[in-house]
Amino acid sequence: MNVEHIGDGVFCIVHDGGEWIMSPGAKRIFACGCCGDAAWFLDSNGTVILYDINRRQLIKRVPIGPAWSHLSTASSSSFYVQPSRDKRYIFVLRATGWHRGQLDVVDVLDGRIVARHPDLPGVGFNDSVVERADGRLILSANGRFAGNKPVPHDEGSDQVMRLGHLLVDPRDGLVETSFLEGTDLVYGQFHSPSPDGRYWLKRDPCILPIIDVPDSKNIKRFFGKAKTTRYYGFSVQIWEALPLRFVRRVTVGWLTARETPDHGFIDSPQSDLAFETVRRGYQYDKLSELLDERDLGLLDHIHMKELGDPHVMPSKTPVFEKWRGLAKNYHEFCTVARRDVHGWSDNKAVWIAKNGF
Repeated sequence: MNVEHIGDGVFCIVHDGGEWIMSPGAKRIFACGCCGDAAWFLDSNGTVILYDINRRQLIKRVPIGPAWSHLSTASSSSFYVQPSRDKRYIFVLRATGWHRGQLDVVDVLDGRIVARHPDLPGVGFNDSVVERADGRLILSANGRFAGNKPVPHDEGSDQVMRLGHLLVDPRDGLVETSFLEGTDLVYGQFHSPSPDGRYWLKRDPCILPIIDVPDSKNIKRFFGKAKTTRYYGFSVQIWEALPLRFVRRVTVGWLTARETPDHGFIDSPQSDLAFETVRRGYQYDKLSELLDERDLGLLDHIHMKELGDPHVMPSKTPVFEKWRGLAKNYHEFCTVARRDVHGWSDNKAVWIAKNGF
């Protein structure tokens, strides 16, 4: 069973008995799905709307409460909803302040909140929640703290960035934490966990490996004069959760200069293909050299302003464009983000795509 959004507040619930075209009666729906024989909808006011699919009738509206946002209004990224393994409950996470959230456990059959756990530190609202076999939840968490208080990014100089996981028992709210600490863990979020929650992926902006591969179709390769194609690798870090432990770094794919991202109008639209490829490759060559020189640790990264160095970008490019364009490429190519991960095969392999490959 699944719920599909048709448009204008109208949804199609596909189930064994056919299709049910319906509307939950809310202006904005942030999330929806099925849990057992119930369909659930979360509206922008933080209300969970439950429907009995077989009877095609409303079960109940369960008010959770509006989410906090640093913007004027909350968005769908301020909430996260996940059904339990036994399809009896849904877990609703919502932001309640800077780097903190609240977990509500909703019984979909009775239409009521059976547990509420506020003030979870550093909770991230994305796909990084796993229910373990013992019923406890592993949550990816990160945030800036002054002591044990979550704070905004610009509040004081005594901030510490914490990065790691929470282990939450949804029945009694008992929370265990496993954090790394630093002062500038910008690329910190763990994401895309294995099905059992043991392994988690993390961006790896610390390296940009390069290899040159001889052209196998060129006969000159037998005389040591073959042309080569340069490939640039993108990598990912694999960590184990609770306790948090680095496992390994893996370069998961290789792209030619022509296949790499080119944001910020770095390559001129009037350039011919050969010049465009050389120019883009030049940027990635210099970026790789810069990363090698810095010899970054697992939790480090290059500050964006360093990418405006005239040795990294062609001098005829305006300074602002140099900084912005290469910064976007650095973000896009040198890191494997959540959107690049397409799923796990058990707990042994993970499928990743990058820039269409």
